[in-house]
Amino acid sequence: MAIEGLDEAEVLTAAKRSPLANCSLTSYRPGPQGLELVFYGDTTAVDRAGGDVTHEPSHGTEDEDEEG
Repeated sequence: MAIEGLDEAEVLTAAKRSPLANCSLTSYRPGPQGLELVFYGDTTAVDRAGGDVTHEPSHGTEDEDEEG
């Protein structure tokens, strides 16, 4: 999966469909067609440390714009 070439709307749609856990890691590597996703939202480090994986609601302005 290459991420280069996505427009803003595509990035925001992807973020809404798959929200990231707090303190998760996402990694990309160079590929023949641009950056390629290696892993997304990995919480292994938090899990191994015995921490709680949490998700917070968006605090961005996008949601405010939709309401008003």
